[in-house]
Amino acid sequence: MRYTLLLACFLLQFRLSTSPLQAQNTVALGQWKSWTAYSNCRQTTWRDGMYYTLTTGGVFSYEPEEQEIRTYSTVDGFSGLNGTLLEYDSLHDYVVVGYEDGMINFFRTPTQVEVMNDVFRTQLYGNKRINAISFHGDHLYIATGFGIVQYDMVRKETRNTFAKIGDNEAGVNISSIFVYQERIFAATPLGLYSASLRFPNLADSKAWQKESVMGQPPGSGTTKFISGNPSILYCNYRDTIYSYSTQTGWAVSSLENGTFNSLNFRFGVLCATFGERINALFPDGFLIKANSEKPQSCFPDPKKDRRIYVNDEFHGWWVWDNFYENPIQVTGPVNNYSTEIAVGKQEFYIAPRGYGVQFDKSGIFHFSRKEGWNNLNSFNGKLSSGVNDMDYVTAQYDPNTREVWMGSFQSGIARLRDGQLLQFYDGTNSGIRGRTKENNIEKDIRVHDIKLDNKGNVWFTTEYCPTPLQVKTKTDNWYAFPLITNSENVKWLEIDDNNYKWIAVEGVGIVVYDDRNAPETPANHRQRILNTTTGQGALPSNFIHCITKDRNGRIWVGSSTGVAVFNNPRGVFTNAGIDAQRPVFNRRPLFTNEAVTCIAVDGQNRKWIGTRNGVFLMSEDGTEQLAAYDKENSPLFSNNIISLAIDGSTGEVFISTDLGLISFMSDATDPGETCEAPEVFPNPYDVKSGEQVSIRGLAENTTVRISTETGLLVKELKALGGQAVWDGKDARGDQVYPGVYLIMAADTENQNACIAKLAVLPRP
Repeated sequence: MRYTLLLACFLLQFRLSTSPLQAQNTVALGQWKSWTAYSNCRQTTWRDGMYYTLTTGGVFSYEPEEQEIRTYSTVDGFSGLNGTLLEYDSLHDYVVVGYEDGMINFFRTPTQVEVMNDVFRTQLYGNKRINAISFHGDHLYIATGFGIVQYDMVRKETRNTFAKIGDNEAGVNISSIFVYQERIFAATPLGLYSASLRFPNLADSKAWQKESVMGQPPGSGTTKFISGNPSILYCNYRDTIYSYSTQTGWAVSSLENGTFNSLNFRFGVLCATFGERINALFPDGFLIKANSEKPQSCFPDPKKDRRIYVNDEFHGWWVWDNFYENPIQVTGPVNNYSTEIAVGKQEFYIAPRGYGVQFDKSGIFHFSRKEGWNNLNSFNGKLSSGVNDMDYVTAQYDPNTREVWMGSFQSGIARLRDGQLLQFYDGTNSGIRGRTKENNIEKDIRVHDIKLDNKGNVWFTTEYCPTPLQVKTKTDNWYAFPLITNSENVKWLEIDDNNYKWIAVEGVGIVVYDDRNAPETPANHRQRILNTTTGQGALPSNFIHCITKDRNGRIWVGSSTGVAVFNNPRGVFTNAGIDAQRPVFNRRPLFTNEAVTCIAVDGQNRKWIGTRNGVFLMSEDGTEQLAAYDKENSPLFSNNIISLAIDGSTGEVFISTDLGLISFMSDATDPGETCEAPEVFPNPYDVKSGEQVSIRGLAENTTVRISTETGLLVKELKALGGQAVWDGKDARGDQVYPGVYLIMAADTENQNACIAKLAVLPRP
C-alpha cells in the first residue's frame, strides 16, 4: 500500500516537474582515478601535433592550438609511474615509454596502450631499468640495466639480448645507445663501445670495439649520453659534447661544458641539460642558453624556430620562446607523497610527509570537486617557512564543521577549512606539549595521530614527549597526560563509542586510556596495557600499525602479524581477562604473518585492509574475502599500502601507496538517518556504456524497487549501506527498454521512504 501511494505521488510530480536531473559525480562505480603529481617533468616527445611529457605521476598530453592538457596513468593502462624514458618511433608511429622495472609501453593514443614485458619478466638480472632506446628499421634497440635488447616492432617480439659488451662484465648497465651508419654505439661503465650491425652475432663480446672520442684514450668510462641522426653522432666525453660524422670526423660542439644529465638531437636541434643550465643548438648555429632550477631535459618545437620545451624536476613544464619563459601549468599535488588522507564532502586533504624524508616542506595538498587543487606551502606563501610548513603526517576531517585538523611531525597542529589555514597551534600560542623546551616555549612537537571525540574535543598523540596523549577541548583548554609505559614510541590513536582512547605504543602493544569524560581531573583517569599475553589482550603482535572502530563499535587492530578484533571494548576496564579475537579466513587467522598497515570501514561495515601486498576487501566479520587488488590485477601503483580513507557519501576509497594516491569507487556508502532525495548516477543512463547505476543517499536497511511509469515492477534491490547498485537489467536478466523508470526506496519498517527517476537512453 505504501509503495502504491509513493508511486501515485511520484507520477503526479513527474508530470508537473520540469526540473533537471540530479547532478552527477565524476567517477563511475567500479572505476579508478589517480591523484598524482605531474609537476616533476622528465622527457617530452611529439607525435602528430600533440606533445607528450613523461612525469613522476604518469604522462600528460598537450595540444598547443587549444592549449588542452590531459593526464594519463595506470588507470588508463600504463604500466606504472616514474617512467625512465619517452621516445617517438616515427617509422612505426608509436610513442614508447620505459620504466624502472623493465616494463615498456607503446601507444598511438594514450587511451590504447600496448605492453611489452619481456625485460620485466627476465629472472637472469636484477637491474632491468630501461635507460635509452634507438630505432633502426623494424628493430628497437633497448639499453637496459643488464645489456642491450633487440625488439622487432613488426612481429612484436624480442629477437636478441646482448649482455656481454666488449671487456665489460656480462649483465653490464648500458646508460645510452644509438645506431649510426649501420653501427650500434653503447655507453658502458668502461667507456664507449660500438659494433657493426652486419656482424653475425652481437652477443659475442668480440663484436664490440672500444671507441676513441676526439683522440682521447679509448675505454674511459665518462661517456653517458649518445644521440644523433643518420648523418651525425653526438656524445658527451667528460664535461664536453662532441660531434662525429664520417665526412669530418670528431669535432667539439659549441655547447657549454658541464656534468650532463640529458642529451638529445631532434628536428636538427641539439638539446642538453646540466646543473641549472639548458643549451639548445639550432642548425644555423644559434645557441639558446637558459637557466632552470633542476632541468631534466629539453625538446625543440618542430613547428616554430627558437622555441624549446623544458622539463624541470621542480618547476614542471615550461617554454623558452625567443627569450620569453612561459610556464604550462598541470594541476595536481606538488609530489606523490601521501601519508594520510582526510576525506569530507566533495573534498580531501593530503598529509604528504615524504617517506624517510626529514624536514619535508611539501606542505599540505587540498582538492575540492568545485575548485580543484589548492596546495599550501611556504613557496607560495600559504604557509610560513620554518613555522608550519614541514612534515605533515596525519589528518582528521570533522564532518560537523567541515574543518580539518592536520598534525606536523615537527611543529604542531594546523586547523583548516575550505583549503585555507585558519590557525596553527604550537608552543607559542597554545598549551600543546613537545619533546623539549627552549626559553620556556615547547619545541619539537611530533604529532603522530589525531582523532575527534563525540564532544568535538581534539585528541592527539605525540612521540618522544613525557605526556604523549594530549587534548584540545572544544572550550580551548589544553591537557596532556603521561602513559603507564614507554612514551617515546607512541603511535596510532582511536576513540571508541565509550570515549576510551586506544593508543598504539610500538613494541608494547596498546594502552587504553579513560579520562571519564573529564580531562581536567587526571587523578580520576584510568588506563590499561594490552599485549600478546592471553588474558591481557592476546594481540597477534606488540607492533601495532593501525587501530580502527567499525560501525558496530568493535575495535579492529592491524599488526605486524595480522588482524585482531575486540568485540566488547566496553569491558576493557571491567573484565580482567579481555582478549582480542582473530578472524579466521581459509582456516587460518586473518593475514597471519603479514603486516597489516591500515584498516578502513565502509558504509556496509565491510573492512578494507591495506598490506605490503595490496588491498583486500573483507566481509563485516573478516571471514570472507570479497575482493583483492594489487599491481597485477588493478591500476594500483604499488602493493605497499600506506593508508586508506573512505568518502562515506560516495563510497570512494582513497588508497595511499608509497608511489602516490589512487582511488576506487566502491559500491557501499554510509546510510543516512533518513532518505529525502536520492542521487542517481549516471542519469540519464546509457546502456552501451557498460556502467552500473548508483542510487545513493538511502537510509539503513533499505529496499529499492525499480518500476516502469505504469507501475510494473522491474527489479528489487537491497542497499549496501546507503547505496543500491543496478545493472540496468530486469529480474530475468534482460536489458530494460529505453524510457523513464521510477525508483522507490524504503527501509524494512516501510519508513524513510524516498523516490527518484531515471532516464534510460535508446540503444544505438
